Amino acid sequence: MCEMRSAMGDVESGGTRLPLFLLVLSCVLLTGCAGPYVLQGKVVEGPVAEVIVLDADDPRFAREDYTGAGASVSAIYEPGRGIGSEKLGRFVADQDGMFSVPIDHVGMGMLDYEVELVARRQGHQSAIATIRIPGRGKRVLITLPVGVDTLRRPEDIVDETLRDARPYLEGRR
Repeated sequence: MCEMRSAMGDVESGGTRLPLFLLVLSCVLLTGCAGPYVLQGKVVEGPVAEVIVLDADDPRFAREDYTGAGASVSAIYEPGRGIGSEKLGRFVADQDGMFSVPIDHVGMGMLDYEVELVARRQGHQSAIATIRIPGRGKRVLITLPVGVDTLRRPEDIVDETLRDARPYLEGRR
């Protein structure tokens, strides 16, 4: 019996390490090391209003181009081709025209889901498109031509009110 206990003790001590390791590994994989998927892109001035997905190393993303600074990009997540769509919000392009849209849903960037993007900038025509959510190593390039915005898509009244109230809420009247 003593031999069995010592043998079982060895197995148990080594055996508890493996399940503990698997538990920790499972937690890391389930919660995701990097957090939510982030759709990244750039808005620039261009000859035609369009939304295209390109490789992240495309030279247009690295080029200094400030023509898209301040553009607003509205995103609507569409998991079932419009069924059960969810508004992700409005995101503003930084001084380089870059924007990021966090999408916190399982399978983003790996499964075949879609997102509708609407980009607007004062003094420019708007661009709108529904695209497949880009996988790893891909980004979205949005071009907006100079001109009058003819897109007559109604904006969310709550978003519009909050945007107009922002200076008052931040104390910058």
